[in-house]
Amino acid sequence: MFGYYLKLRCRQLGRLLVSIGLLRCLFLLLLVAVACAVLVKVDDVWIVPAVVCMGLLLYHNERKDKQFLMQHVGHLTRFLRKEYLLIGFPFLLLEGWKGNGIGAVVILLACMLIPGLKPVRRKSLVVPLPFLYRGGMEYLRLFRRYGWVYFLLLIVAVVGVWHGNVRVAKVSLLVWGVVQTAAFAYVPRLEDLVHFRNYGELEQYICLSALWNGTVTGVLLMAVILAASPVWKEVIFVLSAWMGGVLALWNIGLFRYVCRSTWGIVLYQMIVVIPLFLYACVVPLLFVPFIVLDVMLSLVVKNKLKQIWK
Repeated sequence: MFGYYLKLRCRQLGRLLVSIGLLRCLFLLLLVAVACAVLVKVDDVWIVPAVVCMGLLLYHNERKDKQFLMQHVGHLTRFLRKEYLLIGFPFLLLEGWKGNGIGAVVILLACMLIPGLKPVRRKSLVVPLPFLYRGGMEYLRLFRRYGWVYFLLLIVAVVGVWHGNVRVAKVSLLVWGVVQTAAFAYVPRLEDLVHFRNYGELEQYICLSALWNGTVTGVLLMAVILAASPVWKEVIFVLSAWMGGVLALWNIGLFRYVCRSTWGIVLYQMIVVIPLFLYACVVPLLFVPFIVLDVMLSLVVKNKLKQIWK
């Protein structure tokens, strides 16, 4: 029975790879190769066991096939132990190659004990976010999903400044500027445009959402930087990062009406918007082509969507 299960898993993996396409497969393989290289090169003995234990716990807690397996196997816990031992076997070999016997024992115990744990079901709470732009559902969705990243970056910035390293706070501001561009990185439904009476209202909504949310979420990180180093150099950097974040949000918010492919929006975001945002924070003169690009996108979107309001 376990052999048939492995064949089923292999077929599922094959269908998944075919569905996501060759380019994404190569990207995922690159990420896996980088992750494996990091695990091989890491010196701390607790890193590999911790990664394996956390991965197995998340996999065991989120899997949806337990009811199916209970109907077809005699003892579910023993069946899952075989699967988890098969998953953890490469890491056992890695720990043995490194000579870390304790780590190998921890991985082995995790493979044996985790199948007996009951899943933990989380209850999602809707947290009100009154400080964000009212009606900007895209940014609200982003902040509910990645708000923990924002607060983590804020803590890292404060700790860095506390130890006299303002560069950490500057990097945190840039990272959040990159993260928030994901707010509009999806294909919108054209049916949602019925909420706007004309194109002017649509562009006003995108501009106000980008301006308000980019300012409100960035003000704390900017305050940390200026509190640590209130010099003109840092003031110019903070203003550049704020302006770049707003222009990047405006740009992505318009481009998603030009490109009707999520993959195309992500590629445009990675190749054009994020590099232009990062370089403009260092060379403010790059804001001129950034603004020109946004204006050109505005004209293109206006011409493309003019038939909707006729």
